[in-house]
Amino acid sequence: MAKVFFSPCPKPEKPDKMDLPKTKFKGKGLSAKRAEEMELYHKLRPIFLKGKICPIEKTPATDIHHMRGRVGKLLLDMKYWLGVSRKGHKKIEENPNWAKKMGYSQSRLSK
Repeated sequence: MAKVFFSPCPKPEKPDKMDLPKTKFKGKGLSAKRAEEMELYHKLRPIFLKGKICPIEKTPATDIHHMRGRVGKLLLDMKYWLGVSRKGHKKIEENPNWAKKMGYSQSRLSK
């Protein structure tokens, strides 16, 4: 009986580093999809903030408050973004009941 030799399956080639998209979020513990979303978020952020005034402090907006949080698709859902100053953002985060009452924050469950 003749012996039959099988060659092992070749290992898949690793993608060339030059083929990978350049992102400052890649390798930061984020999935590839979330890294892409963060890249887009950081491109949209200055456009959104341009000319916005903080409704709390009446000063130029420097931060984006995510009124329903940043989980999943909410990160890029601009209808739940609010331009606020750093001081205004801190006030919202430290006073969640007040922020909801004033309309600066919303429940993630509400539609």
